[in-house]
Amino acid sequence: MIERYLVVAGRIRQELAELERVVSRAERAVAAARRHPEDQDLYLDSAVLNLHGFYGQRTPGLCRFLGAGGLRGG
Repeated sequence: MIERYLVVAGRIRQELAELERVVSRAERAVAAARRHPEDQDLYLDSAVLNLHGFYGQRTPGLCRFLGAGGLRGG
């Protein structure tokens, strides 16, 4: 297989593992919000910030990757 594809596949696997961790934390926060309605806003803030942080950190890199030709290496 082409080496750059292996590199991209590895990065995708790492990102999926991180996304699973972030989703798990967000789900835990939402579950806690249901159990503790008096503090619901705090738990929902936590869930939103986890998801926002994940996507906010990755979007610029993805845009650079795609803008640089992505897998074509252009």
